[in-house]
Amino acid sequence: MFLRQLFDTESSAYSYLLADDRQALIINPVLKKTSDHLQLLG
Repeated sequence: MFLRQLFDTESSAYSYLLADDRQALIINPVLKKTSDHLQLLG
């Protein structure tokens, strides 16, 4: 299991990235940062 808390300074929002071997979930994504979040899985 993979868990990462991410903070966006522009919006002051926290996002959470959860993943396992087959699935991933982004909780409270900042739309401008979604591609950055997905790169963390690569």
